[in-house]
Formats: sequence, structure tokens, C-alpha cells
Amino acid sequence: MSLNRIAVVVVGCLLGTVGLAAAAGGAAAAFVHVAVRDDDGFFRSDEFDLRSETAAVTSERVDLASDPRDAAWVVDRGALGTVALDVRSADPSRPLFAGIGPSDEVDAYLRDVARDRVVDFDEAGRMEYERLDGERRPTAPGEASFWVARTESSTATDLTWAVDDGDWTVVVMNADGTPGVDVRARVGIKVDWIVPIAIVLLIVAVLLLAVGTVLAVVATNPRPRRPLPPPTRPTTTAGAVPS
Repeated sequence: MSLNRIAVVVVGCLLGTVGLAAAAGGAAAAFVHVAVRDDDGFFRSDEFDLRSETAAVTSERVDLASDPRDAAWVVDRGALGTVALDVRSADPSRPLFAGIGPSDEVDAYLRDVARDRVVDFDEAGRMEYERLDGERRPTAPGEASFWVARTESSTATDLTWAVDDGDWTVVVMNADGTPGVDVRARVGIKVDWIVPIAIVLLIVAVLLLAVGTVLAVVATNPRPRRPLPPPTRPTTTAGAVPS
């Protein structure tokens, strides 16, 4: 086999390998879309506890391409989908509040207010907090007007938010702003690009596998040899006397 044929076989095998990987990725995306989502189309975490003796539990700042030089266009086109926060008060007699707001506005609202900020969590859902001290009692969070998404209830309630670019903080409090937060929560996300990705990956997989197979077959198939022409017989001229 010539070096050119060997090179073609190698390229065909590489394309086939990439095609198999694309097929696996497409199949995995399709499986996740069908089997992992709930009836509302969200991928949701297990429940976890948010407990604090202070007036609020907050997230760290979530920077979603607030700098124009970042990939803000990805967020603007809805690539991050919709976020859901399901919260349930441990004490139905104490209505709870959950909201998402601009981080600067949230910091101003909770300035000098004792609160716990979630800085980490483990696979079991145990939260690690950073205590921010303060002595001021906040006003009821529902009175603030800066929330981009909010919910308030004495029972289980859902907060949903179509992700937008900016710098955001999630806040969970008692609806009257009193200290002592005890909440069961789940987070979820809904994205609309999993199906298109699965389709694209499967199409790419079919094309790569087809091209790789053709290259490998053509390169390893020996070329047919042309048949040799029949031997020519010497001709004699009439009247010639052989010597």
C-alpha cells in the first residue's frame, strides 16, 4: 500500500472516530432532553435547606456578561434559558419572600443588615455560608421596587426568571424582614437549545461516518489491473524467402 493510501485510511479512521463521538454526544443530549426534564421542561436539583438566624440568605454576585466586552450576546439571545427557584417555608405561619435583583441595589437594601451569603455547597446539599454582620432591621422586601423577579407566599411557591445580562443577587427572606430564615428550596433551569444541538451532532455524526467509511474503503480496495495486450505474431510478406 502506498503512503498516499495509508494517509487516506488514517484520515478516514479519524473522521469515523470524531463521528462516533458526535453520535454519542447527540444521543446523550437527546436522552437528557427526554428523560431528565420535568413536566414543565426544567432540569431541577434536589431539595436543600437554607437556614439562617439572620434576616436574609443571599447568593454571591452572579455576573452574567455585565461587561459589554464579555459574551453578552449569548445571554441576550436567551442561551441561558429560564431559571426557577422553588421555595417552601418550614413554618407556614411565616410567609417567605424570594427575589432576584441587581447586586448593587440588593447591597444597598441590605446594608448594615446581618445576613448569610452562600459561598459553597456539597453534593448532599449542605451549604457553606459567610456571615455579614449588621444591626439594622430591613424593611419588608416586598416594598422594594428593584426586583426583576420575586415571589411571596406562606406555602410553596415558584420564582421564575428569564435570564438577562447583568450582575444579580438572589435573596431569600421572611416576608416581613424579621430574622430567622428556614426554607426548603430547589433550583432549576430550562434551556431550548438542547434539541437543536442533538440534531446538529447527529447530522454531523452521519456525515463524518459516511465520509470516513468511503475514504477507508476506497483506500484499502486495490485498483483493478488492466489486462495485458495479447502477444503479437510476426507477419511474413508474400513471396519472401526465409533465410
